[in-house]
Amino acid sequence: MWGDAYSKLAYDIDFRVTASKFGFLIVDGWSYADMSGGRDYWDCFDRVFEKGINFNIIKSPTSFFAGGIEETMEKTGGITVASNIQFGPIIAKHVYSVAKISNLYDIVMANNLKRVQLLEPLVKDAPIDTDGDGLTDSQEVDWNSYEGSEIQNLFDYLSCVQKYRDMFDSLTDESKLKIQAIRVLPVLSDPTSEDSDGDGYNDNVDPRPLVCDVFKSSLSNKDFLPIYNEDGTLNYGGDQNWFNSEIDKNGGCGTVAASNLLAYMAISNSKYKNLYNYPDLSKKNFIAHMNKVYNYVTPYSIFGVSRSMALIKI
Repeated sequence: MWGDAYSKLAYDIDFRVTASKFGFLIVDGWSYADMSGGRDYWDCFDRVFEKGINFNIIKSPTSFFAGGIEETMEKTGGITVASNIQFGPIIAKHVYSVAKISNLYDIVMANNLKRVQLLEPLVKDAPIDTDGDGLTDSQEVDWNSYEGSEIQNLFDYLSCVQKYRDMFDSLTDESKLKIQAIRVLPVLSDPTSEDSDGDGYNDNVDPRPLVCDVFKSSLSNKDFLPIYNEDGTLNYGGDQNWFNSEIDKNGGCGTVAASNLLAYMAISNSKYKNLYNYPDLSKKNFIAHMNKVYNYVTPYSIFGVSRSMALIKI
């Protein structure tokens, strides 16, 4: 009973105001006599036009209709396509032209709204990769929040947060409508940026591409702890072989690492000057520094052998 379906399309189905709406009547060999439905049925035509539904007909060469149907199609900008040809591409082209399907989307990034432009309109599983990060645009979209329903508008997207909900309550109806007209594409990462959060790791390897949780730091002093030997040669940082005992030479790496760190902090920032209480970085002074740090960072075992056992000759 296509007349009933047509009536529901015209009266019962609610559409988003900004949505592109289409109706398709597909018939094969029907005549005017087959399209009974009564006066109420014909009244649906004006309603279709009022709701902005683009009405289209796909028919066989033998089909013909009362003027009301074709008039509605013409008023809404619809087209008639013959069913005995490959009409799919024709319909697709028509839908694209009427809907003005765009490659512009709004996405929520951290605490701001960002307008992004993809190379092509978003299509699930399409191979397009706008930002060239190794993830397709489709892979960067949260389809679980998108597929099967319309893209959320900004009002719905943010209204779950109490502070935004309170703010919306104070807006005028006009302002609310403007916010509801903004569609928000749910994304797993920004399809227009290879590193969405700017943490130095591309989205295709970053487990949390929308959260900047990687921080980089570098040494301000490029010459890391130049320790002067008596013959004028340099060592950069201490050496555990400078300890006297064999156990400390074998297991003092942690002590040396701590000594290096404390000495570097002392010479790089006056705030930490007391962490290295020697006038220079001579080898003699640095060994004294290592032995002092040894009292706080002491090797406990070497390769599973305790210090007391390691002193026993095996």
